[in-house]
Amino acid sequence: MTARTTVAAMATPPETGFDISWVTDPEAWRVRAEAAAAYLREQLLTIDAAIQAGAAIAALAASWLIAHLLVRLAARVAAQAGVSRLMPRLLDFAKLVIPPLVTLIALYAAQNALATAERPIYLVRIAVSLAGAWLIIRCATRFIGDPFWARAAATVAWAGALLNIFGLLGPATRALDAVGFEINDTRLSLLIVLRAAVIATLLLAFAGWLSQVLSRRIQTLPRIEPSLRILFARTLQVALITTAGLIGLATLGLDLSAFALFSGALGLGVGFGLQKIVANFVSGVVLLLDRSLKPGDVIRIEDTYGWVNSLGLRYASIITRDGHEHLIPNEVLMTEKVENWSFSDSRVRIKRGIGVAYSSDVHLARKLVIDAATSIDRVIAFPAPVCQLNEFGDNSVNLELRFWIADPQNGINNVSSEVLLAVWDSFHANGVEFPFPQRDVHLKTGGPIRVKLENGD
Repeated sequence: MTARTTVAAMATPPETGFDISWVTDPEAWRVRAEAAAAYLREQLLTIDAAIQAGAAIAALAASWLIAHLLVRLAARVAAQAGVSRLMPRLLDFAKLVIPPLVTLIALYAAQNALATAERPIYLVRIAVSLAGAWLIIRCATRFIGDPFWARAAATVAWAGALLNIFGLLGPATRALDAVGFEINDTRLSLLIVLRAAVIATLLLAFAGWLSQVLSRRIQTLPRIEPSLRILFARTLQVALITTAGLIGLATLGLDLSAFALFSGALGLGVGFGLQKIVANFVSGVVLLLDRSLKPGDVIRIEDTYGWVNSLGLRYASIITRDGHEHLIPNEVLMTEKVENWSFSDSRVRIKRGIGVAYSSDVHLARKLVIDAATSIDRVIAFPAPVCQLNEFGDNSVNLELRFWIADPQNGINNVSSEVLLAVWDSFHANGVEFPFPQRDVHLKTGGPIRVKLENGD
């Protein structure tokens, strides 16, 4: 028996099943070690091995040259005027995938050429397996953002390549296929489940990447309002992920109608435990459709005041002037009272009370207040600021300043402070007095009042 025959015999399981009893047999390990040494002597130090090595090197050199030319061609196409904004991302993907893909194709062509010439191909087959693992790892790192799942995909790719190199991929797949059970008329094996899991993971990763790319493209559409852009992007994301999940389930060979019972249980769960989630989801869709809230709107809800940073299908992100980000459930935005300061117009009127002393010229004070408000950049000229006399108070003549701003998202208290400081400076420069509390004290007594001075005076 030759070395090749011995290795093939070791890699081929008996017809009755996949036998792994040799793992605990020292004699079997010795036989396999001797067969491996003979295989190296008879197969690697021969003319056939040199021919395969030359074919592999030629294929690698040709693939490097072709990949270099293709990458330059893709960069030239992307640099042309009028190309879509999506092209730079496609160019990055092409730079990542073209080298391993061209290498795999070139090595596979070399393997077929040697097989056609009836020459051995075991070394070139090893190179093909490694190139395939390289391509899978490149795609996994591009589409899978999570480092853990990217490393898991890389580990599976290298494990499959090693099994294929040593001729154990077929026996391993048959062993996994032998472990399974039947559901009605459908048989589920460990191999089918693992294959479906891998396909579903890749499809979900690709669907997530594609949804992000298309969402960014939708956000740049000029003739669609921001709320509709968000709705289209979220709908597209849900549709892509759902489609990827259904394809993954279909690879199991299951009849999707068998999930009718599961769907009924899910509907029951929605009616009880998931009703809040569904209510927020529906409320989010309604908010996006009726466009009552848009990113950038300045709103007040209960004690939260800020601008809408983003709208999702479950919650809205509100950023306050303090930099705190509040996640408000969509159901609250639908059922509670919401003050939208920029729903139809971004302009906001601000009222501030100002008191002057009774001895001051009220007409001059009103003029100075209006001039002070007009001098602030953020106060708009139309509608113009006004100052009204509200009442005659106990200690002051009470005025009220009303002015408008067009950028409430930049703050209310800060512009009010600037206006009041300008009023302060103007009053002091023109002799207008601010009031202070005044009290008259009446002493009722039937005789003289005795006054005692301290410090012996």
